[in-house]
Amino acid sequence: MPTFEELARRAQGLTQLTPPMPLAVQWASDRVHELLGKRRVAIYKRNLELSIPGPLTSGTVTIARGQRAVVGNAAAQTAWASLDASFPDGWFMRPRAAWYRIAGRTGTSITLESAYAEADVAAVTYTLAKHYHTLPASVSQLDEASFVLPRLGQPLEFLSETLLTLRYPNRWGISFGGMSLPHAIAEVEPAASGARQVELYPFSNQSELVTYAAYVDPPPFTYDASLPLGLDMHHLLPGLMADFYAWGAEGVQEAQVKGLMLNEKARCLTRFASAKEQALQHLESNRIMGFVLMTQRRRGWSSGGITTAYDEVWSRP
Repeated sequence: MPTFEELARRAQGLTQLTPPMPLAVQWASDRVHELLGKRRVAIYKRNLELSIPGPLTSGTVTIARGQRAVVGNAAAQTAWASLDASFPDGWFMRPRAAWYRIAGRTGTSITLESAYAEADVAAVTYTLAKHYHTLPASVSQLDEASFVLPRLGQPLEFLSETLLTLRYPNRWGISFGGMSLPHAIAEVEPAASGARQVELYPFSNQSELVTYAAYVDPPPFTYDASLPLGLDMHHLLPGLMADFYAWGAEGVQEAQVKGLMLNEKARCLTRFASAKEQALQHLESNRIMGFVLMTQRRRGWSSGGITTAYDEVWSRP
């Protein structure tokens, strides 16, 4: 496979322009991102796993109406000490009936984002659970039909957050669902880092593993990186040459020469629009190609009309 440096030098030879090579390689990388970034391209599909931690219920808590600090007893504080560094991202607490988003934690208490709005509680049981689960920062698109609870071989129904709320309006309280086995999933607000987040419902009463497929962002490309599988130089050259001519036009004062370079840039961009469609069609056709297992056909099978690739292969003399 050709490298990004080879692609940049090919454009350099065709345009007779010599921008700094690191800049040319960056242009080539940007063109690949432009080509692949908004489409579900199979070469950037990944099978991923999502670990769902179980809820914490050890010990008891105390909080008064209007306060934000939930004070835990010794057993609760010991359980909270086991929380990882990502806490409190995506975590919620239910001291009585409603769930409250968590803002932080001290040595003896957990701080709610909003004031506690229910009757005072003292030394009562509680539930601390992670509702929002952050996906890897590289995930750009999800395969919504791919979420599975592998322990049971159970697919999860992917819903919009609005539909999840309409279907389960009481999920933020104690009166519906409780802590059990998740069977629905929805994408919710992004994490503080900007990464995508999902919510599973009903909230699990134990730790679980969820598998799913997603499309990740293309990585940054360097000099010696090969072009992504399925892309050829002719798919990218017109767009890269347009960048060369744009750079060249900025460096000249003569109006006629500048106009010629800008015209060449426009022509290359027109060609690149067509080349992008061809590249995406090429990638898609490679993705849907299949295989046929050529084994000896058993006697006694129906000799009716040809309906499958298997029948087609074995019908030939």
